[in-house]
Amino acid sequence: FERIAYVKHLAQIKYLGFLTNAQWLHKVGIDKLLDSGIDWLSISMSFAGREEFRECVGVDRYEQTLENIITLIEKNNMRGRKVEIGFSVKPARSGTVRIIKNPDFKRVNSVMDNALYNEVVRQGFCVDDWQGKVELPDFLKKRPILPRFFHPCKLLYDSLIVFSDGTIGVCPCRDFEAESALILGHIKDMSIPQAWGGEKIKIMRDDWRKKNKIPAICKVCSHYIY
Repeated sequence: FERIAYVKHLAQIKYLGFLTNAQWLHKVGIDKLLDSGIDWLSISMSFAGREEFRECVGVDRYEQTLENIITLIEKNNMRGRKVEIGFSVKPARSGTVRIIKNPDFKRVNSVMDNALYNEVVRQGFCVDDWQGKVELPDFLKKRPILPRFFHPCKLLYDSLIVFSDGTIGVCPCRDFEAESALILGHIKDMSIPQAWGGEKIKIMRDDWRKKNKIPAICKVCSHYIY
């Protein structure tokens, strides 16, 4: 909450939110969270019942998580949907049809005016193995490596990331070790505008777009956005 308050007082920050699995919202304080100043929340959730939730997420907190989500949505509805709430619905061994038919899914979908159903139908269930870091269960379908010749990833033009140690990078999604060619420098040596408008990121974009010179980490990334 201290971080939220600090960021929200900055004039240049227009849209603030984060991802959550919602397991501990009851301890954080749902009213406090909704009134904190955030604009959006994205919730990662599996709606195929307790057993498949535990298989997917790795913890046995299905009922509490579900109640947290329902309470969050209902209280947000009472506030005129002050916070934009979305879902990243996780795949389950039983597949999309069973998820959609699950009573808990229907319960959440009903308080979201069918938005949850539309999200599941739209997103599909291809997943990422984080470049080999995660061993996927056999029922999950891995995202394909899409062609990216002369077409830089959208993330090179969309945003930067400042890692916890102050390192500045181009990719806020898959460069989790902060040691690839996508690293631009350190926050103690350059400002965000300097990093964003600097020569290194310009060369990176031009090399990919004009010479098809693709950073090694990007060649094997299944999260490529075009």
